[in-house]
Amino acid sequence: MVQEAVQKVRNGASTAFKAAKEYGVNRHKVLRRLQGIPSAPEAMKQRRKLSDIEDKALCEWVVRRGILGWAPTKEELEEHASMLAKSPIAPGWANRFLERHKEFSYRRINAQTEARIWALTLPKIEAYYELVSCIYFLKLQQVVTERSLTAANIFGMDETPKYLSKTTRAEKRRILASGGRNEEPTQRGGTADTSKASVIETICADGSLLPPTIVFNGKNRQMDVLQHASTLGD
Repeated sequence: MVQEAVQKVRNGASTAFKAAKEYGVNRHKVLRRLQGIPSAPEAMKQRRKLSDIEDKALCEWVVRRGILGWAPTKEELEEHASMLAKSPIAPGWANRFLERHKEFSYRRINAQTEARIWALTLPKIEAYYELVSCIYFLKLQQVVTERSLTAANIFGMDETPKYLSKTTRAEKRRILASGGRNEEPTQRGGTADTSKASVIETICADGSLLPPTIVFNGKNRQMDVLQHASTLGD
């Protein structure tokens, strides 16, 4: 409404006081616009380092980095923003960026080894399941038939690592992640020798569950345990 009142005054069809009264707006706002003083949102937009297009490009950059496993830190966000703006940004800019974009938030990362991250690409996953469907299940069906296995003899197992040592330098860092996502954000760069335990979940083909098994890293290999295990299949 303020803009309409200003335009009517500029067209010479009314005075600032009459136009403000006609459109039901504050006459001081009309006078300020006539003097070239922008509104608060417009002034803030003018003070922003990045244009709307650059701001959108920065958001897309954050999302792409997260998908690739290289979610940016605050310092990297500010560095990339400075590059887009072609000038250094002011202190506190990153916080104002997050205020504008509620879809992002700072999260602590779970550092993973680079080899583990690279294994989680869509083409590799699709190729793996294609191989599984063509070979693995055919072999499984063959074994089940030859040995007359029942559902109670068929199990599926999965393993999840749980890191136990003090957090690495990478794990202490905070990165930008989509605020609505439930999964823990990850980033390449973790160390492969971090102390961890493996949690093994197992389910039987008949629908029953086995209690989770926790396997800890061992510093010394006990040969008597291995020898005992080797005799179990005899």
